[in-house]
Amino acid sequence: MAEFSYQPQRWLGPRRFVVIRRPIPEEPSWQLSLFQMGRFLYQVIVTDLDLTPLHVWQFYNDRAEAELVIGELKEAYALGKIPSRQWAVNETYFQLVVFAYNLLNWFRRLCLPPRFQSRSLQTLRNQLLLVPAKLVRPQGVPTLKLPRSFPHQQVFWDILRQIDQRSLSVQFSRRIQVN
Repeated sequence: MAEFSYQPQRWLGPRRFVVIRRPIPEEPSWQLSLFQMGRFLYQVIVTDLDLTPLHVWQFYNDRAEAELVIGELKEAYALGKIPSRQWAVNETYFQLVVFAYNLLNWFRRLCLPPRFQSRSLQTLRNQLLLVPAKLVRPQGVPTLKLPRSFPHQQVFWDILRQIDQRSLSVQFSRRIQVN
């Protein structure tokens, strides 16, 4: 980490710039990178905070993560649309959206394999939940038949096993077959 003062053209005065160089394999940052050079990512933050460079980075990185959550709630969960002019209705709507968001996050953490845990709601819908399947009843037993061409079959089975292990749906996961 480093810092310097610089006054870009047309700015009224110099500003404090904090530069962060991080090795690429580290845990990802929610802050965007300015560029990559070799095995390092570089970030630059312009600030007026009187904190050490490390604390400046931590402060803005935490805020960037919150902005991503807000963006996802607005876009994927329709939180940007207020359904009513009544406070109680809007409050209930907001609580239900946040509850749905939390349920999905628990589902990600408890049931999805690591490579699927960071995918957006829309991606999860498209890749795992919108499966062209048939619900049939051989001998009166409801059975879900998945197509052989379903590209995420193994992940689908793994997720159902995770659900089964957590005793959420023992009966359902045993009645799924590949067509």
